[in-house]
Amino acid sequence: MTSEASFATRFLPGGHAKHGEKPLIAVDDLTYLTPTQQAFWLAVFEFSQIAGCASNRKHGLRKLWWKMQVLEVPPLPPETATEIVRTYIAKGGVLIESPELYTAHVVRQSGGVPQAIHDMLDASAKERVVDKRHIREMRHDAGVRYFDFTPVMIVAGAGAGLVATHYVALASAQPCSLPCACRSCVEARGEL
Repeated sequence: MTSEASFATRFLPGGHAKHGEKPLIAVDDLTYLTPTQQAFWLAVFEFSQIAGCASNRKHGLRKLWWKMQVLEVPPLPPETATEIVRTYIAKGGVLIESPELYTAHVVRQSGGVPQAIHDMLDASAKERVVDKRHIREMRHDAGVRYFDFTPVMIVAGAGAGLVATHYVALASAQPCSLPCACRSCVEARGEL
C-alpha cells in the first residue's frame, strides 16, 4: 500500500461517520490530479463520499473516474446570476462607476458559470474603483460563444462539387449530368 493510501486509511475511518454513514468530502477541483495521487483518492473513496468538480478527466485516472458518477451542471439562469452579482456588489463594498453595466457585463461574460462569476467578481474586487474602461476590458472564456459552421461548410462543399462537375464536363467536351443551360452543355447535348 502506498503512503498516500495508508494515510487515507488511518485518517478517514477515525470515527467521522455516524451510524455507518460515509462522510461527505467536497473537493473544489479534481482536474489536475496526477496518477500518483490516484491511490490516495481511491482509498478515500472506500471511507467517504466525494463531491468534486473536474473540467477535464485525464485518461490515466480511469480507475478513479469509474468510481464517480458524472453530473452535468447547467449554467445558472441570467436572473440568478444577476442576483448573485447584485448581492456581491451590495455586501462587498466595491466602488463601481456603473453598477448596471457591470452586472450585465459579468452575467454575459460568465455565461452563467458560477466559477466564472466568482473569478470576475474576485478580479474586480482587487481594483480600487471599477470604472467603465475596466468593465469593458473584463473577459472570461466561459462567455465565448462559438458558431457551428458545419451546415455552411456542407452547403459550400456541395456547391463546389457541382461547379467542379460542370467544369470537368466542359474540359472533356461531354455534357455534365446536371440540368445545365450553359451554352457548351446545350451544344454538347445537341439541343441547339
